[in-house]
Amino acid sequence: MGRDWSKYSKKYNSDWEKDPLFSNWIQRAPDEFINQGKSEAFCKLCKKCFRPQKNDLIAHKNTQTHKQHEKALPSTSQPQLNKFGFDYSGSAKVSEKKTDMKLAVLVACHASIRSMDHLNEVLKVLGKNSVLADVRMHRTKCSKVIERVIVPVLRDDLVEDVADSYYSAIVDESTDHSLLKLLAICIKYYSRKEKRMVTAFLGLVETPRAGAEDLYTAFTTFMQTLGLNLKRLLGIGTDGGQNLCGRNHSLYALLKRRDCPHLLLVKCACHSLDKCASNASLQLPSTLELMIRESRGWFSHSALRKFEYRELHKEMFGFDPPMLVKLATTRWLSFYGAVKTHLAQYNALEALFTNAATDKCPAAVQLAALHKDGANLLYLTFLAPVLQQLTRMNLLFQSSNADLTRAFTDLRVYVFSVAGKVLKDEALRQSGQPGMLRLTELEALRNALNNKDNLRPLELVKYGDGFLTLAMNMERSGALSTAKIREVKANCANFLSTLSIQLAQRLPDCIQDMEKIRNLAPDRVLAARGRPSFQSLPINLIPHSFDRDDLEDQWERLGKEKFKEICPGEDMTTIDTVQFWSLCLDLKNGAGDCPYEKIAFCALSLLSLPLSNALVERVFSIMNIVKNKIRNKMSVSMLNAILFLRLWLKAFNKCCTSFEPSDAMVRKFNSRVMYASNSPQTAGGEDQPGAAANNDEDVDGDLLDRDALQFGDDPEAIDAVLDMLEADTDITSLLT
Repeated sequence: MGRDWSKYSKKYNSDWEKDPLFSNWIQRAPDEFINQGKSEAFCKLCKKCFRPQKNDLIAHKNTQTHKQHEKALPSTSQPQLNKFGFDYSGSAKVSEKKTDMKLAVLVACHASIRSMDHLNEVLKVLGKNSVLADVRMHRTKCSKVIERVIVPVLRDDLVEDVADSYYSAIVDESTDHSLLKLLAICIKYYSRKEKRMVTAFLGLVETPRAGAEDLYTAFTTFMQTLGLNLKRLLGIGTDGGQNLCGRNHSLYALLKRRDCPHLLLVKCACHSLDKCASNASLQLPSTLELMIRESRGWFSHSALRKFEYRELHKEMFGFDPPMLVKLATTRWLSFYGAVKTHLAQYNALEALFTNAATDKCPAAVQLAALHKDGANLLYLTFLAPVLQQLTRMNLLFQSSNADLTRAFTDLRVYVFSVAGKVLKDEALRQSGQPGMLRLTELEALRNALNNKDNLRPLELVKYGDGFLTLAMNMERSGALSTAKIREVKANCANFLSTLSIQLAQRLPDCIQDMEKIRNLAPDRVLAARGRPSFQSLPINLIPHSFDRDDLEDQWERLGKEKFKEICPGEDMTTIDTVQFWSLCLDLKNGAGDCPYEKIAFCALSLLSLPLSNALVERVFSIMNIVKNKIRNKMSVSMLNAILFLRLWLKAFNKCCTSFEPSDAMVRKFNSRVMYASNSPQTAGGEDQPGAAANNDEDVDGDLLDRDALQFGDDPEAIDAVLDMLEADTDITSLLT
């Protein structure tokens, strides 16, 4: 015997109104019916109440009376909008969506998403009789457009652009203002669409722990989610962290052991140069850094001191002083900017602190004494040109568009120029071949620097003309004694010697592979004499998917070509290596085939190796601007979307003013995608993670897409439709 269900009370389920089987006729019964004791389920077509049970709804739907009422309805479930005074067209809806997306990109790049609430109202006032008057977008809708429409399409396009190309990853981990540990992942690859190397940001991955296994799991899961093949990962760029690049147990070691046997590690040259300069600075007196730091700190909290110093400087030189540069706590290379600005106003600062030196101000007394010491002026004069060259080299490796072969060639010139300042000419052994730095040269340089007999005497060390002239004048005038000048020279010589040793020891471990990549430069590929053989190429980096016999055959045939036939109108000495191989990739013979496609594709894959992880550092700098102390509740998904959008525009040389939404974005711009409950939630853009505000202006209606409407000539009919829709009244009554 079946169970008696009549004793169990049932409640009306509003979710039935979203079910396609019942949505066009079911609703909750009016209150007057319920007060009369009738059931809560109500059919709008049959005007009948019945029990709020799904079986009863299905049984009622299959009755003949209900079927006849359904046949009497118009062919579509919703009447045509133009019957109620609406002027609707597909093109108008598309243009409005594109307007919304352009505004969303503007806000994501230059403002907080909360400002969209006010911008929407301003545009309505200023944009009367234009498309801006119909803008209905607030912060919730704006955040959804960015996070679920624009960014997913751009990321899909980026992954599609990578396609079957080999690529390199650039990774680093950091912590944001809300103390979330994040792994940033960037990619460098050759884009056939852009015909150039593209270095782009992929995304942030939250990882509570930063151990090697945790980073490996986060990295591989993220790459597989995007659809990028780990077998085509050619190189990985990191800083010197052991969890990222350790030899035995790190992200690099695990990737090489489990997924990419050919993976090459490229440690950041910028971090290495910074470490070299930092260690060399230990040879200088600590009071030098104290003088520069405290001189700027003198003005940091006093507007009156700034004003008095500006008046003093204008009285002495006739113009305002340059702003003193703050020493960064993480980068010693910021010392160059601080040294440069301090040296330019050294006399004015000395006069200022001398005037301010009293018994009540011991800081001014100390700073005045430091500035009166001519040795500090000598140190600054010596450091300025040395640090300038070091900073230029650092900036070269920070560039995303630098030529890989020429960057390491410039590094070779710099290393030997620094070593030549302290080494005797006969001890400075270089190979006769120009180009990239070689391991044999580095080994010989290290041995020469470790032998004190190879060092120049203090009188012959190349300190720089400005330093020598100033030292001579100070010695003649008696400002500094001969013994003190000799002490300064000894410290400066030790600085150069230590810097040279550090450069020889801390250069990236991949220098041997980079030496072989130098053979891909156009002047080596098409050299009439001394052309490298196929075996001299970095074959160990070439994945096994390439046919070595085909590559060797194409390499040999390419050597018989003329540069002008491959690159018409270009100069071999100035053409970029990537540009040369890009032209070789697209070169066609008389039969319409690409005779050098494989060797060019292989070369471009090798040239996708990173120079440094500067892009990841930029990601964290932008992250700290976007998610600051005020906006520290921003969710990771929203932060990820804003960072991706900003860096995508930069990677593809675009701006919010030139951004054009694609057709895929227009198709994705709908309520099902933007407000799906199973999608990642970002709270109103930037304040409450995981919660979404459903404002009338932000959410598309289920029955009426308000953002797609243009009001016609009958406002009363429009208001009637909107009122009935909001009250869930039977809309078919308007047809009679």
